[in-house]
Amino acid sequence: MRSLKTRGGLRFVFGITACLLVIGLTATACTSESPEIDIFPVNKYPEAASFLALNTGKLVVENDVLRLKSGGDSHLLIWPYGWSYRISGIQVEVLNQDGEFIVRSGQYKAFGGGEVISMEPYTGISPSGNAGGPYWLVGSVDDASFWHDQRWYPGLAAALLAAVGAAIWVFRRRRKA
Repeated sequence: MRSLKTRGGLRFVFGITACLLVIGLTATACTSESPEIDIFPVNKYPEAASFLALNTGKLVVENDVLRLKSGGDSHLLIWPYGWSYRISGIQVEVLNQDGEFIVRSGQYKAFGGGEVISMEPYTGISPSGNAGGPYWLVGSVDDASFWHDQRWYPGLAAALLAAVGAAIWVFRRRRKA
């Protein structure tokens, strides 16, 4: 009789774990509206000198512009000459001058370049309401992804939490018996 209780408890725990895994994986696939980009500032100088600073963070769409979120800071990015973007589903993808994919919104990357106080000298565009500074003049984007930049990460985290919870529950049940 004792083995049936344990077996039933394990079935319950594995069922809950499976449900949490499915919820975690489907939550990462939820969609929302396609983003809009009002302004995509690009450096007007083809052979511009590049700053040597490095800023890491998440590329986000905020108030219809692409910004780099790093801690409490938010920089509007000024992209290198010839770069462009495209909307792909719910994400904005940035392309280099050859049309090759570089980075998409939601990714954590390392951006080489440096902070500038105004975008007008580099782009010829006067900032409007959404395009306030500070600004980051992008020189390069590191193609190395961060560990939490993966689509499967939330699902894996939910499954691991469920497995730890299940192990604790089984351990406590065995101690009582």
